[in-house]
Amino acid sequence: MSGSAPGETVLRQDHTTSWAMSTFRVVQGTLILTPTTLRFVAGRFQGIAEALRGTAGEQVTIPLATVTRVEKGFMAIVKVQADREYDFRGMSDASGWVAAIDQARAAARQPAQTYAPPPAYAPPPTYSPPPAAAPAARRFCTACGAPAAPQARFCGGCGAPIS
Repeated sequence: MSGSAPGETVLRQDHTTSWAMSTFRVVQGTLILTPTTLRFVAGRFQGIAEALRGTAGEQVTIPLATVTRVEKGFMAIVKVQADREYDFRGMSDASGWVAAIDQARAAARQPAQTYAPPPAYAPPPTYSPPPAAAPAARRFCTACGAPAAPQARFCGGCGAPIS
């Protein structure tokens, strides 16, 4: 597309635009919106005064980062405020152009999202139950051989002391 760098994404383009360079100087050309710039490229065919000035192929590139205001003027005029005010006239859907420029400006302000690959595969941890408590050593009465409770001090069968 005319006026855009190879591989550059063109968001919007209008071949019927005029750029009011000054009160008495209007140049016909193409207005191009990319994700980072708004660019006007003068066409090959101009009025007699502009043809004598040699404006064919002249262009202006406005970085979207420098744009402070965009508004729709009277009828089909889009006013862009950056390092100076630029008036672009005659394009179809001037309101749509204002919205597209504002949207591109907002997207340019967003930090670039980088792709982070998913973490390397790690199998889920396996569940292992806690180790079972060791069974208490069984105690027996030395006098009669009857089983004794773990905290017993005397045998429940014969009454002998448990050591």
